[in-house]
Amino acid sequence: MLLLVALVVVSFGAAAQCNAPANLIITNVTSTSATLSFPVPSPTPVNYVIVYQTASGAGQTINPAPTAPPVALANLLPGTVYTVTVTSYCASGFSATVNASFTTGSASTCPSVTNLVATRTASTLSIAATATPGASGYFIDCATTLGTPVGSVATATPQYTFTGVSLSTAYRVCVSSICPGGGTPVACITSPAAVLAARPALEAAIGLAPNPASQRATLTLPADWSRPGGEVLIMDVQRVVRRLSLPGTARVELDLAGLAPGLYAVQVRTSQGTVAKRLLVQ
Repeated sequence: MLLLVALVVVSFGAAAQCNAPANLIITNVTSTSATLSFPVPSPTPVNYVIVYQTASGAGQTINPAPTAPPVALANLLPGTVYTVTVTSYCASGFSATVNASFTTGSASTCPSVTNLVATRTASTLSIAATATPGASGYFIDCATTLGTPVGSVATATPQYTFTGVSLSTAYRVCVSSICPGGGTPVACITSPAAVLAARPALEAAIGLAPNPASQRATLTLPADWSRPGGEVLIMDVQRVVRRLSLPGTARVELDLAGLAPGLYAVQVRTSQGTVAKRLLVQ
């Protein structure tokens, strides 16, 4: 018996090679960002593994993996050389890796505002300053000198009026210039409270004894002035020589040890306002 055997050869086509982009193009470079683009290779990859890093830093991989260009590179450091690598991923596997380098721009050096002034009315606090060359806008923050926030606004010019303030309270206002490269130089001004020495009833309600004094004196406060958060300043004609926080009690002991004999101002600052008393130290 003759046995015939037929040999069938089946040929499968080789998987298409996964190709890397032929050319990486870096555009729109600023001090903190850039745009990566490239021609899409053939066959079209599923996505791309993109990593960028500084010479001394760890690589940062863009996640999720982009599926097409262009690709934004963000949160970069100003004035820094970066290397970006791109690897195509296809159904058949990964391509070779290609890379390109670029340098981010320097951080903006726009200055802070100048000629900052504050003006007051019974219920408003107005801020004005000379604009910063090159600034794209401003942040203006206002708080009491004890840290209580009043308001924070974004403005096109370094002028703004805060309302609902009190002449008897001191405020600190800071103006931040918004620079194109990300810098925010700050200028601040303090608007002092009007001293309420002309209020006889309040003056009488705040006691300071003994007066004259030598080593210690006791400050007594009304209930609404004795809450925590205020402070007491003892000042001579040139500077503050003692500063203490109000303990939240009606009686505050003042340590006068070490003070030179002479006339001092004892200033009480609270959310209710500011009052000054004279103290003679012997």
